[in-house]
Amino acid sequence: MNLLSEYPGGLAVKQQLQTLDSLIGHREAVEADTTLEAVYGYFQSHEPEYVGVTRHGRVVGMVSRGHVGFLLGARFGFAVYGRQPVGQHLMARHLAVPDQMPLLELLDQALSREGEEFYDDVALTDEQGMFRGIIQVQTLVRLQTRLIAESTSQIEAQRKTLAERNRALNESLDELRRSQGRYDILFQNNVLGVALLNRLCQVESHNRRFEVLLGLDSTKDSAKALNLSDLIVPADRQAFFLLVRRQESDAEDEPRSPIAHSGDFRLQLPRLGIRQFKIVVNWVGETGQFSVLLEDVSEQRVLERKLAQKEKANLLESLVGGIAHELNNKLTPILMFADMVTEDLRLKADPAVILGHCTAMRNSATEAARIIRQLLQLSKPVKMELVQCDLREIIEDTLTILTHRLRQADVQHEVLLPGATVCVMADAQQIKQVLVNLLINSLDAMEGSPRRALRFEVTRDNGCWLLTLADTGCGIAPQHLNRVFDPFFTTKAPDRGTGLGLSVCYTIIKQHGGELTLQSVPGEGTQARVKLPAAAAAIAQSSERGGNPTAASPVPERFAASVTGARRILIVDDEDAIAVILRSIVQRNMGSQAEWVADGQTAITRLKAEHFDLIISDVRMPHISGLDLFRWVRESRPELARRFIFITGDAGSTSLNEELDTLGVPVLRKPFPMEVFLTQCQLLLQS
Repeated sequence: MNLLSEYPGGLAVKQQLQTLDSLIGHREAVEADTTLEAVYGYFQSHEPEYVGVTRHGRVVGMVSRGHVGFLLGARFGFAVYGRQPVGQHLMARHLAVPDQMPLLELLDQALSREGEEFYDDVALTDEQGMFRGIIQVQTLVRLQTRLIAESTSQIEAQRKTLAERNRALNESLDELRRSQGRYDILFQNNVLGVALLNRLCQVESHNRRFEVLLGLDSTKDSAKALNLSDLIVPADRQAFFLLVRRQESDAEDEPRSPIAHSGDFRLQLPRLGIRQFKIVVNWVGETGQFSVLLEDVSEQRVLERKLAQKEKANLLESLVGGIAHELNNKLTPILMFADMVTEDLRLKADPAVILGHCTAMRNSATEAARIIRQLLQLSKPVKMELVQCDLREIIEDTLTILTHRLRQADVQHEVLLPGATVCVMADAQQIKQVLVNLLINSLDAMEGSPRRALRFEVTRDNGCWLLTLADTGCGIAPQHLNRVFDPFFTTKAPDRGTGLGLSVCYTIIKQHGGELTLQSVPGEGTQARVKLPAAAAAIAQSSERGGNPTAASPVPERFAASVTGARRILIVDDEDAIAVILRSIVQRNMGSQAEWVADGQTAITRLKAEHFDLIISDVRMPHISGLDLFRWVRESRPELARRFIFITGDAGSTSLNEELDTLGVPVLRKPFPMEVFLTQCQLLLQS
């Protein structure tokens, strides 16, 4: 049979490969009742990493050298598992295929596996399921690479031929220049999805790859009836419009922006669900249209996020000592002033003195909350969300996180920032990760330097903002400078660096449509230059900062007057101290009756039997969570669903935060000031 009958390229491979049997690396197998101890001995004397497990010649699974070694290498491993049959310890999801399976189907099944399963070998059977042998995954990867290479070569030859014909047409058919501009883009056998859009983002022309990427059936669906912006998820749509408008304005104004007009956007596709695409937009002056290039980067971005999260974990590990030091500095005065207030009350001291102590405690607590908030933002799972933000605030937050490290290293640092807002479209926590990485690299480079100085400077560069971080460290050798962004390349000791930091930073800045470059002179220092596109509109103050004021604010007297004592409020929280203080605040400042329960089940029982005007609930609780409680309220007491407040001290996973956002319920993140809490309660009670 011809295993490659459906593959357009791969002629050389076709001539060499006729059956899957020729891919077998070895034919080693063990019976399912063989003991693990015997299998371990087999692996010690044989080379294969994987062997088939059979029962009477039929494949029942596979087992790997690593898995057997893991079981028997544990404490008492031989005593516990040594005499057990290997059939009880098969690989969870092994891949066994018949020898008549088409090669492309085998490649698709084997190489589309995710995680550690991607590296597992494949068992080959005959039509009756009898064991034939083991195909190593490395063999399949090499074969796939050859197929792609041969196909790419053919496509490139076709592209060159078509390009030559297009040039000939341009010379002889100048009057068709506008039409040629359209088809020269669309019909070059492009591996990317290509479309032409009008100024309203409606698709006017496209190639076949565009239909495939969007999951459209060319016999039923008409891509020309689409508005591309309608497919983009609402959260990303405004950023896409900004991208298109910036391209159109750059086409009319010179000089053009040096930043590429591209970005990552999530598309909600009818058949494929949500997929992430890199979209490149260019203005076609001859036709007055936008050309759009689409590349599906969903899997690539998942891998990049995993690498970024790994590097972020390394960063947090290196920062934890300094952050603990800063938090202890903030908590110490709180404890001491609390003792002083207790003593003052016992001695009936001047109320003004007590108020001063309380103000100092509140200020220290607010500063501690700010440090924790910055740490939580830095540790969030990596998911890029571009919003308008002030680059100055990102720099200030970064310096806050590294305050102890800077002081410990005895580094003089200078920060030169514009007086006005430095507005960029960015994911603040990812840019913060980049700056922390660059700053730690600078601190490491200056360890042996006689003069230790850092300079942060932000300047305007055409349509971009340029952030320069300069140090007086040891510098980077010329032979290393062109490799610093390569993954896993590092000149640091094994316990000081993984080689992922700058690679992850480079990827993050590229995804923001920016540039990251390094300039270095050995013995004098290094300059890191981060260039980001400037956002068009002015940025508003961060709502998160606004919810955590840095100074004590008096509680308005109107709270007690505007909310009558007839109101009944249910507080649901498993933390006694939190519940007690909230109940005291409600009763003292609102004149309302507050009831407290410690779990969601008790809350449901009370709500079935009693009337309440407002529910204040923690999110994470044992047995029934705050989310489950809200779902019950929405179904059983819908009138209370509009009078529900979540409080939480957890940064939360991305999925949890997204779910909270979709519920439309106010969320107060601990710690929060009393006046913010009272204001939110009043708004819901008066609604």
